[in-house]
Amino acid sequence: MKTEFKNNKLEISFGEKIDSNKMSIRLSQGTWNITLFSLFEDNQIIESSFPSEAGIYSLVINYANELFYSEIVLY
Repeated sequence: MKTEFKNNKLEISFGEKIDSNKMSIRLSQGTWNITLFSLFEDNQIIESSFPSEAGIYSLVINYANELFYSEIVLY
């Protein structure tokens, strides 16, 4: 992983096989009525979307169309 500033923006590179513009990191909460919290999309950190309540969330990191990581987290 490599992080650098370009034109007053933070650019993150994850490696040759992972396009950071297509990568996303999201938290979700709920089973039937799902609330999504996007934390990272389009190579940008989304600061204001973090959940405000403690609870059990699902963390999903999409690296590519068929490559993802998922985990249950307590927040």
